Amino acid sequence: MRELAESTGETTYLSAWQEGEVRILEVAEGSHAVRVSGLVVGYSQNLHARTSARLLLAFADPQVRDQRLDGLKLRRLTRATITSRSELNRDLERIRRDRVSVGRDEYVVGLTCASAPILENDGVVAAMTLAVPSSRFQENGSKLVAALRVAAADASGGNPVRATPGRNTPTQAVPG
Repeated sequence: MRELAESTGETTYLSAWQEGEVRILEVAEGSHAVRVSGLVVGYSQNLHARTSARLLLAFADPQVRDQRLDGLKLRRLTRATITSRSELNRDLERIRRDRVSVGRDEYVVGLTCASAPILENDGVVAAMTLAVPSSRFQENGSKLVAALRVAAADASGGNPVRATPGRNTPTQAVPG
């Protein structure tokens, strides 16, 4: 994670399921540091607007995912924020297919984030995320996503990003 922040110059986050919530576990600031108010270790809100949370939800056990999303208010944070369950479900399907989650201006205007899965025993156990100003992502997005995929594969023990849904969360109900 720190190597990715150093090589790209962009802030990198590590997120995973913890106590039934998708939480930020660690942050490594890059040399082009982007500070997003409130996105600190332990943060678990606004699942629908965070690329890491959507990636982890996409690969969660379907029953756990539905329990976590049922009743969740999809609050508009920006004009680009996903606010309907059907739109969110389409995005989760796209994430499962592409094995990467990208959100442009969804959490904060001017911020693009990309998340890739970290695997253990062929299941998704965490998400590695790059946070980049949208203008810089527009110029270098494909290179940044490629570097993110390599870093996530390295964190997965060199396994290629070839995950199967339903392996990253416990099968019991998620509170909340």
